Amino acid sequence: MELSDPRYKFDDTFEVKNFDNEKFPTVARLTCKGENSSLEIDVYTDLYPIKEGDKFFMALTDSVSNVQREAPGVWDQSNEPTLMDHFEYVQYGKLYKKESKKGDSVSVFVSYGGLLMKLEAGRRELENLHLDQRLYLLIKRVE
Repeated sequence: MELSDPRYKFDDTFEVKNFDNEKFPTVARLTCKGENSSLEIDVYTDLYPIKEGDKFFMALTDSVSNVQREAPGVWDQSNEPTLMDHFEYVQYGKLYKKESKKGDSVSVFVSYGGLLMKLEAGRRELENLHLDQRLYLLIKRVE
């Protein structure tokens, strides 16, 4: 599987510039710089250890399965291969806020069960993301 996949609503490679777990010892707020975007994200570090200077590929998608289900909101228990098999850290959440910035910049805010993400990129890069959309966050390390 190639990193950039047409099923992705957004993808970029990021470097962790700042790691802050002062408030919660098992959850870190990462500040990251991408090739074309910036990211602030909460990561459960007991499950996915990550540190300042690490690089990772991140993708957002609304579906991880190749199979269309009758009820899209029902968890797939078929054990068929999914996009998640190619990633190390996966979260599922809801886009709760989208705001335009000066110029061409847009910010989207997603909550993954209370772990928050703020993604800022160009209007064109985030045009496929909409308010109340359910999204999978897929992350894997890169060299």
